[in-house]
Amino acid sequence: MPEREDLYGLEFAADDIAAVIDGLGLDRAHVVGLSMGAYAVLRFGMKYPQKARSLVVAGVGSGSPSADREAFATKCRRQAEVFLQQGSAVAAQEIGVAPTRIGLKQKDPLGWQRFVEHLSEHDPVGMAHTLTMYQASRPSIQSFEQQIQNLHVPVFLMVGDQDDPCLETNLYLKRTLPDAQLLVYPNTGHAINLEEPAAFNDAVQQFIYQVAR
Repeated sequence: MPEREDLYGLEFAADDIAAVIDGLGLDRAHVVGLSMGAYAVLRFGMKYPQKARSLVVAGVGSGSPSADREAFATKCRRQAEVFLQQGSAVAAQEIGVAPTRIGLKQKDPLGWQRFVEHLSEHDPVGMAHTLTMYQASRPSIQSFEQQIQNLHVPVFLMVGDQDDPCLETNLYLKRTLPDAQLLVYPNTGHAINLEEPAAFNDAVQQFIYQVAR
């Protein structure tokens, strides 16, 4: 298990989403998130269902299954050390060739290079804090089961079939959420929006149209 589970970062992210919607003068909004952003969107839906028209939750679930918790937290802390000790450029290269991300390099080498370059520009201290204080310490999605069962908002779950750390949790969410649909992308890893941008955008658009109808 992680050394310490902490809701603070996750709650702050959910509150930020609500604040943006309020700042735009909207009553409700369709909200889309991927990876750690997807977890924030899901938590936003639990806390502020009245502000959500729908939720797109893509690539969520890393480190949530009980069997994965300790290894995930250890990995996050090790990546944080790489950012701090070796810099963002080295860490970005390492992340870019991870099993769930190497597919992007195989499909779109230029897109993969841009992804690595953008990640290389991130502040190493900020990334280290994100990995240790948000990623490694956030609670399992399964720990919110009662709230997930009571979330009566349309949810679109999206996951790549090569995104092994997220597959189990997406199946769990499909079974547990009252109004959810699940799309599994073949031959796709964690960065669905980068590996299959046209298909990703089209699926999100069709889902939002479906909810609006």
